[in-house]
Amino acid sequence: MKSMGSSIVKELRRTTDLTKWGKDQQREALKDIFVYSPEVNNILEMIEGCRVDSKRMSSPKCAYVRGESGVGKSFLLKQYLKKFTPYDKKLGTDIQRIVPVLYVRITPNSNGTSISQRMRAELGDPLYATGKNTDHKLRITENLLKDCRVELVILDELQHIIERESEKIIREAADWIKILIENTGIPFVLVGLPSLTKIFEDNEQLKSRFKKNRTIKPFSYSGAKEIKRIRTFLDVVDDCLPLLKRSNFSDEYISNLLCSVTEGRVRPLMEAIIQPAALKAIDLSLHKISYGLLEDEIKEFLDEKEVERLRKHIKKRINNEKKKQKNSKKNVS
Repeated sequence: MKSMGSSIVKELRRTTDLTKWGKDQQREALKDIFVYSPEVNNILEMIEGCRVDSKRMSSPKCAYVRGESGVGKSFLLKQYLKKFTPYDKKLGTDIQRIVPVLYVRITPNSNGTSISQRMRAELGDPLYATGKNTDHKLRITENLLKDCRVELVILDELQHIIERESEKIIREAADWIKILIENTGIPFVLVGLPSLTKIFEDNEQLKSRFKKNRTIKPFSYSGAKEIKRIRTFLDVVDDCLPLLKRSNFSDEYISNLLCSVTEGRVRPLMEAIIQPAALKAIDLSLHKISYGLLEDEIKEFLDEKEVERLRKHIKKRINNEKKKQKNSKKNVS
C-alpha cells in the first residue's frame, strides 16, 4: 500500500531536521495526505482506463463507482482530477478553454435538463441556462464538450436523481446521458450511493454501456482479512503525518476504536478525527498525536456514552481473543 504524502514526509525525514520544520509546512503537508490502497488504485485505474481506452476503441467505455456516504468516493475523484486541470489554449486568434476531464456534481432536485446546464456552466458557457428546446440544448452541450476537447465526463452524487422518486425524471436523465455518450463518443463515469444503479432500470441501452463498475466498502473490524486492511491503512496514514514520531494508530485497541466510532468510513476517520487531532498536535508543538488528543476528537464526533460503550466492548473483545490464544497454546503444548 503506497500513499501520496508519505513519500514526501519520509524524504523530508531523511534530508531535513524536522525540529526546524515550520508549523505552516506541517499544516500544508497534512492537507496532502491520501492513501492509495489496492482498492483505490484499482478504481483509479478503471476510471483512467475509460478515458484512455475510449480514444482507441470504436465506442466509449463507461463505468460507475458506488459506495455508502463517507467511504471516500469524492475524495478519490479529487485526487484523480488533480492530473487534469483545465487550461486555456490559443487557437488562431481565439482562446479556447480545454477541459480534459469534466467533473460535475449533481445537486438535489436535478433532472436531465439541469445536468446539461451544470455541464455547460462547468465548461464556461455564460448562457448555460438558455436553449430553444430539449434538442437545441443537447446540441449546445454536445458542441461545447467537443470544443473543450473533453475526454471524460464524471457525474458525481448521481443518487440525487434517484432520490426524486420520479420515473419520468430518472428516464429523462438516463436518456440525456445515453444521447450525450452516443453523439459525442465521450465516456462517462457515474458516481454515487448504491442506489445510482436504478438509473439503468428500464434502459438496457444505457446499462449495456456501463459494464465496468466498482464498489467502495467501509472498513470493518470483523475477520482477520478486514482487520489487517484497516490496520494497514492506519499504519500508512501514521507514516504520512508530518510529525516527528508515529502515533501508533495501528495498535489493536486504537484501530478497533477508530473503526468502530466511524463505522469504517474514511471521511469521518480522516476529516473529523485524525486530521483535527494532528492540527492540535502541531499547534501544541507535540511530536505525535497523543491518545488524549485522539480521544478528544472522538468525543466531539460521537456521544460520550456511546464512546464508553464501544470502549468497553472493544476491551472485552481483546481480552477474549487473548484468552482464546492462551488456551490454544495450552492445547498445542
